[in-house]
Amino acid sequence: MLASVSCSRASGTALGCRIPRVAFSSRSRLLSTTALQRTRLSSTQKDVRLLPSSSRHFWWSSSSPKTPVEASPISSQLLPPTELLADPTASTEQPPIESISTADASPSTLSESVSLTTDLASSADVVSAAASNVPYIPPAMQYGELALLGLTSYTPAGLSRWTMEILHISCSLPWGPTILATTVLTRLILLPFSVSQLRNTARMAPHQEEILALREELNQARGNSMAIQRAMLKQKALNEKMGVNMLGMIVMPFVQLPVTLGMFFGVKGLCDSGIEALKWSGWAWLPDLTIADPTGALPVLVTVAMNFQLSLGLKDMAPNPNTPHIINLFRALSIGGLAFMFNLPAGVQVYLLTSILSMTAQTALLRLPAVRRALNIPVLPPTSGMKSASFGESIKYVRTWWNDQKKEAVRKAKADRRRSL
Repeated sequence: MLASVSCSRASGTALGCRIPRVAFSSRSRLLSTTALQRTRLSSTQKDVRLLPSSSRHFWWSSSSPKTPVEASPISSQLLPPTELLADPTASTEQPPIESISTADASPSTLSESVSLTTDLASSADVVSAAASNVPYIPPAMQYGELALLGLTSYTPAGLSRWTMEILHISCSLPWGPTILATTVLTRLILLPFSVSQLRNTARMAPHQEEILALREELNQARGNSMAIQRAMLKQKALNEKMGVNMLGMIVMPFVQLPVTLGMFFGVKGLCDSGIEALKWSGWAWLPDLTIADPTGALPVLVTVAMNFQLSLGLKDMAPNPNTPHIINLFRALSIGGLAFMFNLPAGVQVYLLTSILSMTAQTALLRLPAVRRALNIPVLPPTSGMKSASFGESIKYVRTWWNDQKKEAVRKAKADRRRSL
């Protein structure tokens, strides 16, 4: 059978016609295709010679070659018939398809791929870290939100919250700078009252001995209405002589105390209300105003600033033998209340520190001679003012005062017993 197929193929090739055949393997198909192409080329060249010159071809995209193509001899292009037939026992496996795998890839390609993957992973880590470091900014508040929450009213605390809301929304300030600005604003509101009190205190300083003698006379006149009236008349005459307005000195504590306490409880109420906006203070070192300062620095700074202000303001206070010991009492309370300060919200601590520093700056500014002359405040000599007392002297003073109170109580009891008899 194979011999007949071979003969038929040989005869077909000689006649220039194509006879389909079956390839038994991949190698035989390749060889047969090559042989057919070469046979077709030679037969086609023979057929072209037989066509008339007026024949029309349908290959419109190319022109006829200028030089004729030389045909190679048929004997050099034809393969022997024995090579056209393949071995039927040959393998029918297909050749492996070339592909780029990790094993075939070069080391440079692998290193570039690994470096690219590492760069992408590091870039993703950098982006995620940067996104996590971006602080959360809550939505802006609108006018009237504090009123809807019941945090504004006509009380000092409610008015302070209303003022903070106006500054926060109108000036687009975070809550940290809002508390700071509102505190400074309240100190500016109280400035005229502070100037009036300082003016009266400076006018009373040259008459300190007369004032102390008159107060001692009032203490001795207890229980004697006539002696008290005489001492009051002397006090009135001395005030007119000094040019002091006692009403201004009496009103000052009633004005300053509500504003100070109103700001304290107003800020504390805001921090305890759970408003989301207060959790973003606007400062990176103190992000949340609703919790205590995590560093613990603010309570210590408040205590130190308070003691410094007490020492600085002692020279501007009215002459009174009890004043240095009262100052020591406030110092002891500030140190003892340090544990309480650690538990306050950071917003309250910011208010206290700002208030004390503003008061200290105001005291230092009002001591300048040029400022005093501009505000009609008498300029005092450097040695004027009250001296501070030690804690030992204050303890001794308290013991003496306590014994005097007991003696006074015994004296009143004896006087009442005599009247009853």
